[in-house]
Amino acid sequence: MANPPADDPALKGIVDTHVHFWDTKELSYPWLTDTPERGSYTPDDYCRVTDGRVSRVVVVEAGADAGSSLAEVRWIDSLAEAHPFISGVVAACDLTAISLSDTLLGALVGHARVVGVRHSLQDDPVNRWRIEELSLGIGAVTAHGLTVDVCVRHGQLDALAGLLEQTPDATVALDHLGKPPVDAGISSDAGQRWCANMKRLAQLPRLAVKLSGLAGASTAAPLFSAHADAFVDFAVQEFGAERSMIGSDWPVSANSGARVSVLPWASRIQRVVGPGWHQISSATAISFYGL
Repeated sequence: MANPPADDPALKGIVDTHVHFWDTKELSYPWLTDTPERGSYTPDDYCRVTDGRVSRVVVVEAGADAGSSLAEVRWIDSLAEAHPFISGVVAACDLTAISLSDTLLGALVGHARVVGVRHSLQDDPVNRWRIEELSLGIGAVTAHGLTVDVCVRHGQLDALAGLLEQTPDATVALDHLGKPPVDAGISSDAGQRWCANMKRLAQLPRLAVKLSGLAGASTAAPLFSAHADAFVDFAVQEFGAERSMIGSDWPVSANSGARVSVLPWASRIQRVVGPGWHQISSATAISFYGL
């Protein structure tokens, strides 16, 4: 079944919960040295590809140099002066830092647009996760009234479930559906393990899932088109529309893997989720992040 056209009137008022902006003239991003990504992606670039159909965005930290979290937040705040659709910021944060609660978190909550923090675990082998420190860090974030975004790969979901079960009071967003094995498909062994772990994670009532990042997790458009819908549908069935929210992962997913930009991704989600579209396209994000 084809996606609805990107000019469908229903594709308005979207709250995009996962957008990245960066500018190498402002900050240093080590990961960009090994990618074909260009030196800047700005709100003006985003507006050109969304045609005014996104009402609000949550900007997620973009992997700047360690120690640049506050500088990145200040830069995004400056962008928001001309682009008020920037409603929230998920700032970079090392959850294992000993002085976390007294330094960075205290400073971050002083910025009105900061709604949460993210510590990416996707490139850290599970046997090197510092579980006790991560638990304490998540607790500190929760005490400061902020949410936690977690970014992991599907092979790490079992360990993530164990970690989050120790911090049940935290309000957590699982980025990119836990990066499932899109190319292999949901019926593969890896896909079935993803299903089992998502069922376990869905038992945590304060955990939400971002319908995002699947294009970047795939290697080819045909595989993405064949398999993406099943992962989205399964996640929404397990978490419910009230704990599912759309994210474009722009510009990463628009320029890597299967290369799917904001409106085509929104069209696909709209088709898959049907009656849950309004909740998933905006209401869940507004409630989760307090926008």
